[in-house]
Amino acid sequence: MKIIVLGGGGKLVERPPQSGKQTLVLPEPFGELKFIHSQHSEVATVPFAKGIKDKGIKEFTWRLHLADAEHEGLKSLVKAGFGDFDEYNDPATSMSASIGAQNLGRKEIPPGVWGPEECFDIKHFFAEMKKSHFRITMQTEEEI
Repeated sequence: MKIIVLGGGGKLVERPPQSGKQTLVLPEPFGELKFIHSQHSEVATVPFAKGIKDKGIKEFTWRLHLADAEHEGLKSLVKAGFGDFDEYNDPATSMSASIGAQNLGRKEIPPGVWGPEECFDIKHFFAEMKKSHFRITMQTEEEI
């Protein structure tokens, strides 16, 4: 199985799983962590979304960090033949889906198939996440 990333030329390309290793130093309590490329839907939606595509994004990847023990355990499951998972759920994913469903029910977003970045008001979305005790911080970097 290959993963898809938006390569440097602005086109979707395949990469091997667990490629693109990168070490980042995050605030405590996390510290230094290793990340790898991982398949994720945002790679195929964000760079092409209305309002974002015209900004000229040429490269877009998704990297994931797993604790060493968890990563080794998952690799063992894949080696044992459990590599095709139809469903995966985590609290952030289910919370995002819940907020989206509520917004759709209140007709705050248009019906249809959209990338979240095309139809969510980000300030409202983060406010909803905070109500569910998610801690959200933002750091920006500007090249001079």
